[in-house]
Amino acid sequence: MATTRKTTKRPAPTVPVGGRVPEECTGCFIQDGLGYNPHLQLCHKFYHCAKENDNVIKYTHTCPFGQFWSQKALSCVDPKVAKCDKDPCKQKDHVGMRYEMAGICSGYWECANEEGKIFSKAMCCEDGHVYETISANCVPGTCNNTMCGVPKPKYLPFVCPYKAVPGDVTKFRSSISWGLMSYDLPCSPGTIFDPDRCTCVNENIVTVPTECKPEIHMKFDGNFLDDAGVDNEKAVVRVTLMNSDPSPAGGSYAYFNGSSYINLYSLANIYYGRTVAIHFWMRSLPGTPDEPETVITNCLMSTGSESNQCLYSDCNPSIQIELSNLTSTLNHKLVMEDGDTHILKSNINNDEWVEVWYVYDGTRSQEFVTGTKSTEDHVITTGIVGQRQSGLVIGRPVTNAFNNYFKGDLDEFEFYRCIPKKAKDALKNIK
Repeated sequence: MATTRKTTKRPAPTVPVGGRVPEECTGCFIQDGLGYNPHLQLCHKFYHCAKENDNVIKYTHTCPFGQFWSQKALSCVDPKVAKCDKDPCKQKDHVGMRYEMAGICSGYWECANEEGKIFSKAMCCEDGHVYETISANCVPGTCNNTMCGVPKPKYLPFVCPYKAVPGDVTKFRSSISWGLMSYDLPCSPGTIFDPDRCTCVNENIVTVPTECKPEIHMKFDGNFLDDAGVDNEKAVVRVTLMNSDPSPAGGSYAYFNGSSYINLYSLANIYYGRTVAIHFWMRSLPGTPDEPETVITNCLMSTGSESNQCLYSDCNPSIQIELSNLTSTLNHKLVMEDGDTHILKSNINNDEWVEVWYVYDGTRSQEFVTGTKSTEDHVITTGIVGQRQSGLVIGRPVTNAFNNYFKGDLDEFEFYRCIPKKAKDALKNIK
């Protein structure tokens, strides 16, 4: 039976990491070795914190032109929606005030008022002029860095410091340590990276393929590779490949022993939007009757034992599939950006292979489970699925309580941000 309820979002505090931590990285969100924090003085800069053994190393980076860092989105966004305590415009509430743009001598910030919001707006002086802080105006002159605005091909030669991420247009790749290391950053929600303009742009102005393909596809056929075209970053912990009795999908499958999990941290902080589809085969093993087991979640919570990770001390997954041994049901929770929560339930038998489809198409969420107790559940649902800083995690619960780890087998895992034809065929109510 589907249920819907309204929940209140609560801020999620963080837990300090162990070892030596720079002041700029204190309290950061670090998962699988990567973390981010806002700059201490400047809104358009941020810190990238990398874990090395028990220590944390800090790198400073600059957002693309005209953007501020958002700690909530873990990406650079329009200053109008960014929450930066260091923004002079919001501090003084002074429309029309100007201040210098650090690192770009021909650019400046101006306090603007649009739709009742006062924020810093990026501005550029005309060619042959630079910004002068004393007069707060553009004056004739030149300096070392006059590149202002979003670069276009006509301004060549210009070397874009960012690269496209193969297979994922919602991210861009930046290098650190003189190109010896690189990391991926997400674009703002609703935008994708355009390498020609060296920035993230609205996704509706770029042609994207119409064919729906999975962003993650793990077949578990002798390895843990991603068959979606790009081997996305992941952590595989205590998961065993089995082939003694092939699954209905064919070939080997993944066995989760009650302390195993796979963290698909390439999906951390992604923009889910209004279309999500998840598909997999699973076979659960008898577990503790009164303890639910988490099959999939997108939020992890620290219990203090993970001293080298800075995870939420409390969090609410926006996508979670949980197995109830007490009621023999597979329960799916979907939390929207506005806090609305929708729960679906489908019957399931232990020790039986079942195929699971979960689809949200912007108008309804629906779950379909095959097997002896083949069932379907759906509920009217609208809005944007809530973003979470954790990646999509298979087998591990929100907390680190071992009673709540998934114990069983899983095969043919797929994750989409579109609705494939085979999902439409499986789910009778999906248009």
